[in-house]
Amino acid sequence: MTELDNASLYLYSMTSKGVNIKKELVKIVGKSLNLRFSNKVEKSNPSKVLILKNINVFINKGDRIGLIGANGSGKSTILKLISGIYKPSRGQMKGDYFYPMIIRDLNVSDDLAGIDAAKAFFYQHGLGLLGYDLDWFVSKIEETCSIGDYFLRPIKYYSEGMRTRLIFSLLTSVRLSENLAIDEGFGTGDKKFALQAEEKLRSFLGSEGSLLLASHSNDLLRQFCKRGWVMKGGRLIFDGPLEKAFSFYDSKAYLTA
Repeated sequence: MTELDNASLYLYSMTSKGVNIKKELVKIVGKSLNLRFSNKVEKSNPSKVLILKNINVFINKGDRIGLIGANGSGKSTILKLISGIYKPSRGQMKGDYFYPMIIRDLNVSDDLAGIDAAKAFFYQHGLGLLGYDLDWFVSKIEETCSIGDYFLRPIKYYSEGMRTRLIFSLLTSVRLSENLAIDEGFGTGDKKFALQAEEKLRSFLGSEGSLLLASHSNDLLRQFCKRGWVMKGGRLIFDGPLEKAFSFYDSKAYLTA
């Protein structure tokens, strides 16, 4: 069970008036090379932006929740908050974190191969300490991602679909949590793989696993979810049965909320 209790999230703006990473890096490199710069100091004025506002919600064990809203409404951000990637700036989160299937980065250089990404994932998540065998794990990933000889080739030569297959296979390889947070974008256009992915998710969740799924596809949400959250401007403005959430999102009440 998970609860967000009046949770708000502020993030720093990365505009020209905020944190200028490039200038800071230049200063660091310059010092290491003993280069001289002007004594004039430019003061940065980092500003905070309210991303999520006063979220109050309770997630029961086994809930399957679809996140609905326009781009920029806060869907991906609330997934990151519930996954522990962000911590509330105000309020608090209580209970269990969700395992994030929202990161589309393999966390290795594109010059390395898919097999290297699988090994890196194995060690990053301490799967050896959990009793898994490295060779078994690598073989399983190679089989489930179904990208053939490309598994042994550099990732920079992969199509977007191949990258997605590999990432999805890694994220669903072992059950690290009963609770999943999934962002949209895992579709590859490959119907066969989409069916495999759907079946994989169902078995991964089991009967008691909880799911948060953000998507613009009503059909996809209907496949997995019974409850709906409607997000707008960083606020959770509706929480109820999925079909009622769809109706609310298409109503005048949403526009005036």
